[in-house]
Amino acid sequence: MRNLDRSQSLQCRGELLTYDKALVGTLHWAQDEKKLNQIVLANADEEGLFKVSAGPGRYSLLIIGRAGFNDAVWLADEVSLEGGKETTIKLSSPKKSCLVDQ
Repeated sequence: MRNLDRSQSLQCRGELLTYDKALVGTLHWAQDEKKLNQIVLANADEEGLFKVSAGPGRYSLLIIGRAGFNDAVWLADEVSLEGGKETTIKLSSPKKSCLVDQ
């Protein structure tokens, strides 16, 4: 890999790391403030599908995972859930993705 390519890759990976740090910071805040009930964590299957149980309200989603050969982050703000209804959300394009160099 050329130096410029490696530099761009490292910069991209650094930008992805900011999302990880924000998530950890949010989890620490929720624990310190005794508001862990406001955080919902889930794992997705190979197709990116996941289900969670959450009460009605507005939520922000932060998804960290893989998109093909890329590490990626998807964001969705102001997702509204209604009580007793299943909600489908399609996040087709990641906010940020970085090619994994091995």
